[in-house]
Amino acid sequence: MKTIFMLITLIFFSGSVSLAQLNYKVKQLKPDQVPSEVKASFAEKFPDIKLVKWEKHTAKGKRFKGSKYVARFFEDKLPVRSRFSVNGNPRTATTYYLGKKIKRLPEPVKAYAKKNYPKFKLRNGRKIISLKSDKYMYVIKLKKAATVMHVFLNKNGQELSKENIAKELREAAEANETEE
Repeated sequence: MKTIFMLITLIFFSGSVSLAQLNYKVKQLKPDQVPSEVKASFAEKFPDIKLVKWEKHTAKGKRFKGSKYVARFFEDKLPVRSRFSVNGNPRTATTYYLGKKIKRLPEPVKAYAKKNYPKFKLRNGRKIISLKSDKYMYVIKLKKAATVMHVFLNKNGQELSKENIAKELREAAEANETEE
């Protein structure tokens, strides 16, 4: 019982510390509120996408500072978020594999989870793409009871260490945690 109380206290304390270190705001935007450079960059990267919801994300904290524009849309019936700097430079895009859409993750990614974490359940997945370099990776979320893990994989289902992940992809994975 004492251990459970200490664990709950630790979780509560760590959550309140992280919230105190980051002030993160999301503002819903109408298309006419989005700078033309951002919309032009989006149209260049995603020419077939017409239905878009725009957001402006602003962070003030020790690790994240600044603003970015986020376009939310569906591509091939999967939810996607693409991110752009305030001057329109493309950053990253994340495709989300949620619920029944987990089945659409590449077979090597699903096979890795099943083989290496047989007692864990695959909860969801994301494909994070650098819109600058076209490098990408998959992030899968695994859960067993109260234990949650995020595993980074390449398209062949090979686990990536933090050192082997391109900087822009690593930053996008961290930003995804903040956005959700």
